Amino acid sequence: MKLTRLGLFFVVACASGPRAPTTPMPTSRAIERGLAYDGALHVRRWGRAGQPVLVLIHGLGARASDDFASVAPTLGEHYDVHAIDLPGFGGSPAGNHSFRPSDYADLVADYIAAEIGGPVSLLGHSMGGAVAAIVAGRYPERVQRLVLVDVAGVLHREAWASSQFIDPLRGQASAAVPVGLMDTTLAMGRAMEPDPERILASPRLRRAILGDDPNKIAALALLMTDTSEALSGIVAPTLLLWGEGDRIAPLRTAHILDGRIRHSHLVVLPEVGHVPMADAPDAFVAEVLAHLSGESFPDVRALEGEPRDYRCDGETGVELTGRYRRVELHECEQVQIHDADLEQLVAFESGVTLDGVHIHNDAGAALVADGSNVRITGGSAVGAVGMQVSGSRMDLAGVRVMGAERAFMVDEPTRVLFSACTAQSGARLEHAHGNIVLAAE
Repeated sequence: MKLTRLGLFFVVACASGPRAPTTPMPTSRAIERGLAYDGALHVRRWGRAGQPVLVLIHGLGARASDDFASVAPTLGEHYDVHAIDLPGFGGSPAGNHSFRPSDYADLVADYIAAEIGGPVSLLGHSMGGAVAAIVAGRYPERVQRLVLVDVAGVLHREAWASSQFIDPLRGQASAAVPVGLMDTTLAMGRAMEPDPERILASPRLRRAILGDDPNKIAALALLMTDTSEALSGIVAPTLLLWGEGDRIAPLRTAHILDGRIRHSHLVVLPEVGHVPMADAPDAFVAEVLAHLSGESFPDVRALEGEPRDYRCDGETGVELTGRYRRVELHECEQVQIHDADLEQLVAFESGVTLDGVHIHNDAGAALVADGSNVRITGGSAVGAVGMQVSGSRMDLAGVRVMGAERAFMVDEPTRVLFSACTAQSGARLEHAHGNIVLAAE
């Protein structure tokens, strides 16, 4: 048995690529651990004691904390920098660790409490960004400021696969394979592949499929991670630092985090890929130091103009932004709504993408989708009913769905792919992450 091509692509692509030789870390020591980890945790240090503490968490790849070698000396001029090699990476042996981001997060939180004692600034890249987000959400008292860099694992694995292989073809009439067929092929592959949770839980399957390779095991565990609940618990001011050209953690992930984390600010670095520490070290350091020094976030500009109604009939490629009362779409395709406030959106037999859109309707359903394909990133749908759906397909990422009566009213079965969402019906709050068919009531 072996990994599917998609799984192998994720394992290889999330790992850090080759880097130019760098100056060795100035200091290094192994921290003995107790019950949480059966091994010696390897930690590299810059700076000096007495400075504010900055903890760095690396992503996948053999280099581990060496990924920060190009920026850590400069950060060490201002901070007591602790760069942790997670178990199974760099100088930290695997021990008895599970390689799941949630367990790594508990270990990092334990390290902060036992070795540092007070709250720290925490920075995580790629897989380490998912770990850092979980630490900040589970243990908010241990993180005073947070930096999340090109975080992997927030998008549900099916939404991530779509971003890699299907999204680039959407809207291209010349695509050799219809997007619908690609969606179906992806679903068939999902049905035939081994259950990832079963692989993670079975030593025999881990050996047979993943070769007991910590990098591959951690990559698979990252694919299975649900950060939705942790994101709700983050209170630390958070810098989201992203490479504009990142294909491993697409910008959609950044917008999910920006919508879900209460005090966040997104900075996108142009002409930068998945590893901005290597691609643009000077810009990386400047943004991190500005954030950690307590520099305030810029005010969010309020949308201007009087709200208006809009109706689309049989059109393609419509783009909307700004303030609206009621937006109606009738048999329209490739509609894009971004940076907008609406009182209601109604879509009949249409295809629409929403980015950073907030819909608020106290009197009824905020969003009505009938026989439509709806893709939403960030934003919210708040109303007496959050969403009323019928025979539709929905891809919701980082969306808050809130209903005074209920989050969802389902007239006909509707498939929804959730990535790190919340759904609130009255006082009942649920975290949603997964591919679910909502049944008719």
